[in-house]
Amino acid sequence: PLIMPGNLPLYDGDVRNELLNYLPAGWDPVLERDIDGDRSEPWAIEGGDARLGKVHAARRVARTIFLGSAPSPNEQTARGLPLDRVLLGAGVPGGSLGAYKDALRRMAESLHHLNTANDRYWYDTRPNLRREMESRKQRFDAVHDILPVVKDKLQAAIGNAYGLFTGTHVFTPSSDIMDDGQLRLVVLHPQHGHVSTGPSKALDEAQQILRLRGEQPRLYQNRLIFLAADQNTVERLYDQVRTMLAWKSIVTDYKDTRIVLDNLMARNADESFAQSRDALKRTVVDCFKYLLVPSQVLRGDDRPGDVQWEAHRLSSTAPSMIQEIERQLKENEHLIFEWAPVHLERILRKLFWKDEVDEVKAMDVWQAMLRYLYFPRLRNEDVFTRCLTKGGESEEFFGFAYEKTEQGYKGFALGTTAPILD
Repeated sequence: PLIMPGNLPLYDGDVRNELLNYLPAGWDPVLERDIDGDRSEPWAIEGGDARLGKVHAARRVARTIFLGSAPSPNEQTARGLPLDRVLLGAGVPGGSLGAYKDALRRMAESLHHLNTANDRYWYDTRPNLRREMESRKQRFDAVHDILPVVKDKLQAAIGNAYGLFTGTHVFTPSSDIMDDGQLRLVVLHPQHGHVSTGPSKALDEAQQILRLRGEQPRLYQNRLIFLAADQNTVERLYDQVRTMLAWKSIVTDYKDTRIVLDNLMARNADESFAQSRDALKRTVVDCFKYLLVPSQVLRGDDRPGDVQWEAHRLSSTAPSMIQEIERQLKENEHLIFEWAPVHLERILRKLFWKDEVDEVKAMDVWQAMLRYLYFPRLRNEDVFTRCLTKGGESEEFFGFAYEKTEQGYKGFALGTTAPILD
């Protein structure tokens, strides 16, 4: 009679020992763990699904792949068995093949010594690289291993931001974020993620940094912009970092001869490492996508109301993260690159020229704009200076003088000026 590969009783000690006589050392634990017997993974898969257990689908598939791939695997021109051969050896005449396909899929996801590539399947005494990778992922600690990688990748994604921000602070304590009137981007720690609805840890942390530098009140509050992670994406980001680090460790161990891989496995490890690095770059950009911008509105008595926050979602398909940040700030008028004198005059009349006060130092106005969230946020001092110059030259808004004396304004000029901030 014809004995199909799927019928071979590899759980039987005599049959197993007879086959092992023809194989190199190392196959006994593979048989026990990944192929047949009541302590094997295929047995457990069948035990968890009555549909598979009824026809012994997982064990029949495992026996077939073992018989077709175990002998001299390194000498095979095409490694392993194609799917149709696996089904031919495992299936029962007249029965449905769906259970065997399902069993094979589950086995490929969980067995340590079952390998697959190009729709072919084979066993090897060396562990499956993907199973090895999944096992190594558990080595990496969030604080010591994952966060440094996230920080490096995020800094690389932001790139050179100095054309827009004087400083970029990634996961920086509030005490180390300078309070000097320069425009700064503060990237919040992933544990302070943002959600579009409901309480936001990001807003709580941003509010704290905005209010204090360490334990001291922060003066220049109108110079901080915040970037936060999507709270729902942080775990996916951490998992992607673990995947990249695991593949990296496998490639490193192979190059340092701490593990042995054949040419195909080594090539697969290199490709998987490269793919995981590329995927991590995309995941970082997709995760850190909320731009948080503070502002205030003056009430009827000209006193500032509560701090208000606007959250803008960055596009992950933008040419660069910093360009997308700049676009969002411009389009939503959170950062002013050119300022018309008419807007400055309106602010002067409302907040400075009142109660019989009809002059103000230009530097005092600029300092107020750096500090208070109810003022427009200008990109830098040059924007303010250009506005002063245009306003003075127009003869419609304001004039300039070097100082005020008892005799009047010294060096008063209207219609032509080169303003000096002092």
